[in-house]
Amino acid sequence: MANLVSSPSPSPRARPGRVVIIGCGFGGLEATRALKDADLDITVVDRQNHHLFQPLLYQVATAGLTAPAIAEPIRRMFRTQRNVTVLMAEVTGLDAVQKHVNLQDGQVLPYDHLIVAASPLGKLVAAATGAQSDRAGRVKVESDLSVKGHPDISVVGDLAAAMSYAEKRPPAPVPGVSPAAKQMGRTAARNILRRIKGQPTQAFRYANYGDLATIGRHSAVADVEVPWLGKLRFTGLPAWLFWLCVHVFFLIGFRNRLVVLIDWAWAYFTFERHARIVVGRAQDS
Repeated sequence: MANLVSSPSPSPRARPGRVVIIGCGFGGLEATRALKDADLDITVVDRQNHHLFQPLLYQVATAGLTAPAIAEPIRRMFRTQRNVTVLMAEVTGLDAVQKHVNLQDGQVLPYDHLIVAASPLGKLVAAATGAQSDRAGRVKVESDLSVKGHPDISVVGDLAAAMSYAEKRPPAPVPGVSPAAKQMGRTAARNILRRIKGQPTQAFRYANYGDLATIGRHSAVADVEVPWLGKLRFTGLPAWLFWLCVHVFFLIGFRNRLVVLIDWAWAYFTFERHARIVVGRAQDS
């Protein structure tokens, strides 16, 4: 009789890791995108239902653009990312020992990895983890953007008092600008994947691609790093056009890019801006 060898029954599929990302600014947005193909259950929590492109807030305040033109619904941004759940809620508590986040509506979100990208939560994170804060209320983080003593918690964006650890250079403070927040979000996401695989995490290295500033029509300054050419500075109309192109390129969504281009073109040729509407309270009779 032939020997029969029974194959072991397949083990049940392991539960995907749970990642909670608080805040969907630039840091939270990039962290979520960087985990797109990971076998993880990601929950994005934000007290607003939209992502706001803050570099153009001044143009909204001066009636050069409308607020919806620089905003994009968070659910729409992640509609094709099947491992993401979006919650519009406010975080009220954090238990770093039991590993869960408390929401204002009483809901509790357990996590295996947590990324905090919401600047108002500095005191909450510091109280829950014992992390130190700087004078601005930012949380001091380790070289890999994790909180000291809590490698499962990462802090990115304006909330993080982070340092850049570039090769052959001393550690340098990371500026509070959107490119830095994006890079921190991607680094925190990559380090989550490295921890899951049992690999050592990587230190954050900020790549400064340059600075842009606009003063007015045809007036701007650009300091940019160009491969093989080094740092270039140009001003005036070329810098102003470059500033326009960069901001339109990084806007979220084709519709927003188109609307902003149309609004700017209209303002450029007509010298007109959107209506400045002031809403006040009715006087008591």
